[in-house]
Amino acid sequence: EGLGLLDDREAWNAAEREEQDAAIAAAEAHLSEDWRLETIQTFACAGISHRIPCFRHLSTRLRFHLVPGGTYTMGSEDFANEEEFCQPQEDPTRPNHFRRSWLLEELPAHEVYVPPLLAQRTVLTYDEYKALGRALALEGAWLQSVHGPVRGGDPFPVLDPEACIAWTHELPGSLRTPSEAEWEYLARAGSRTRFYWGDEMDPAFCWYGANSTWVAGSRDGEHGVSGLQPVEAHAAQANAFGLLDTLGHVEEVVRDGFVERPDEANDYRAGPFDAQALEPDAEARITRGGSFAMAAGSCRSASRGRSARGQLSVLGVRLVQSAPWTTRP
Repeated sequence: EGLGLLDDREAWNAAEREEQDAAIAAAEAHLSEDWRLETIQTFACAGISHRIPCFRHLSTRLRFHLVPGGTYTMGSEDFANEEEFCQPQEDPTRPNHFRRSWLLEELPAHEVYVPPLLAQRTVLTYDEYKALGRALALEGAWLQSVHGPVRGGDPFPVLDPEACIAWTHELPGSLRTPSEAEWEYLARAGSRTRFYWGDEMDPAFCWYGANSTWVAGSRDGEHGVSGLQPVEAHAAQANAFGLLDTLGHVEEVVRDGFVERPDEANDYRAGPFDAQALEPDAEARITRGGSFAMAAGSCRSASRGRSARGQLSVLGVRLVQSAPWTTRP
């Protein structure tokens, strides 16, 4: 059926358009019960481009991109210019604060294969959550997490990451949060640089501590949680998979849990080595991508975070679904 072409990003990019169209038609047939193909677009960033089928999930009306699978290098061993990101630890409230110890959690860099998947174009917005919440009669931790009025196009801020994971289990079909390995693959979109647009922070692409309206300990009564922006604000700065704000704005919750290992570093020696989530039942949750309240170093593609219940209010959710076919052993 040609679906195997979607298993490998490099093969996908090298294929003729007719071959891609045949694979897209086969994928559309597999997805037709729950999804509608809306358009096929080419997204380019930093010299990398992909032709991506864009789908609408029929029951939730959310927009997703069908991302080809591929192998990439997860993590980082970039210590060459750590002073660029690290600031004195005696003042951890500074917007540019970043600890060297956090870099160690990105070791060792290792290859991971991620199968094709459908990825939400943006993090879930407040209006989208309300629509889903009404349909599913959901209240509680998510709605209570809003610290003030939030505009409809803003990301929905999550206070309780565990409640967030539980909530996604109630969604129609097989929608879920990504694993950590899947998330980094989506965020990089084929890039090998610190950020998906290059090695230097570019405020045009990213809401972070130095260019957001956020001030520590403050609230904006008009705009709710200070620092949030409409998700479409960076529509022209999508990555090469066409995904918006994978770095900065709000940290994104993944399925992997965080378990403190007192006798060893909290790094990748224990995995993940594939696209599966690790420690999904842990109380604390891995978060990725950094936020409007964080330093540039925390908004790199390789940077890792964590959150326990009630700890942060700058978390967001980007939903995914595994491709419902298997062509690779």
